[in-house]
Amino acid sequence: MSRPLRLGFLVYEIDQRAGMQRQASQLLPRLRDLGLEVKVVTTAAPRDLPRLRGLPVPGAPDLPVARLAVTRRHVFEALARTWLSSQGGVDVLLGLGWHEAVHAARISKRTGIPFVVRYACSGAHGDLAALAREPELRELLSAASRHVCISEEILAEALAAGLPAERLVSIPNGVDLAAWRREVKPARLPWVSEGRDDLEVVLFVGRLARQKRVDVLLEAAARLADRRPKFRLALAGQGPLRADLEAQARSLGIAERVAFLGVREDVLALHRAARVFVLPSEGEGMPNALLEALAAGTPSVATEVPGTLEVARHEQEALLVPPEDPRALAAALERLLEDADLGGELCARLRAGGWARAAERYDVDQAAGRYAAALREAAQDALPRRAGPPERAGRLVKRLRNPSQPPPG
Repeated sequence: MSRPLRLGFLVYEIDQRAGMQRQASQLLPRLRDLGLEVKVVTTAAPRDLPRLRGLPVPGAPDLPVARLAVTRRHVFEALARTWLSSQGGVDVLLGLGWHEAVHAARISKRTGIPFVVRYACSGAHGDLAALAREPELRELLSAASRHVCISEEILAEALAAGLPAERLVSIPNGVDLAAWRREVKPARLPWVSEGRDDLEVVLFVGRLARQKRVDVLLEAAARLADRRPKFRLALAGQGPLRADLEAQARSLGIAERVAFLGVREDVLALHRAARVFVLPSEGEGMPNALLEALAAGTPSVATEVPGTLEVARHEQEALLVPPEDPRALAAALERLLEDADLGGELCARLRAGGWARAAERYDVDQAAGRYAAALREAAQDALPRRAGPPERAGRLVKRLRNPSQPPPG
């Protein structure tokens, strides 16, 4: 009987609960159940490492994990190599995003271990657009044994970038359908002190960054606030624009209607507290948040951008509006809120269509099976190993300028 395939799984900040990290926590236990021996290398801020050391991987508590600080790239990669070797070695590496895959590529050059890269976003904010501005990194990743594209738009971009078609693999993001169908108690939101259970809560889940265009959502919210006294907006997520968005909400006179919730673990409970989900992005790869909304049965409004258009069709799984159009966004949100008040024929149709779409195309078990197949194929590739002296963890640690650098774990 042959031994299991040994996988080195690289993902940034596994302890965060953003979209990529939630994908990781769903994939990891399923890859293990499919017979892979998984070892996780992740990152954490240096200040958080003492608190996180020894904690299990979210979603897969039985998997070995090394948490490292990316303070110096070459040290991070050397420590990752040493730790993976101490865990029995690996046959293939998977970088869950292109930044992680750059580390995997450099480790591959030193060790000859094949690696796989997953591209997670398309368009101007996308991975391939970023790599087009970094020729050295693009060339580094071109050596990947498999290039996983999570949407048809990313696949087209990869072909246009000259990546070999025979090494491209289409694997859309997946959702844990059973988990998102569970009945849970609705989350308590900041307006509970008002003593009302009839508020029209619109939910956004995502990073507070330019790509998501929460500024446009706030403009739409201001339009709704004038007409719908029950309207409230809940923003779950963190990011570099939070302070700017809070200031915008105050300047629009809707600060009391908007709740900045930060990163939340109870996203399903937030859905149960919401009437409508909204995703106002100007670009997406394949939006995890929208997939989760479809699986949770929350009627949704999203923008007509690549990636999102692959997930949902207008009036079938969601209402779709042009990006950067607060008037159209407000109108679509109001349409769903009014429909919910009148008995919800449209909302019911979107719920049924969204669930059917998620079950047909975005089951995480199907995605995990495709990853396992691609990784097994990639592991057959023999890559040249760069000559160089062997390295030892002790010698590396002594080189660190910061003697307090914590060990993996």
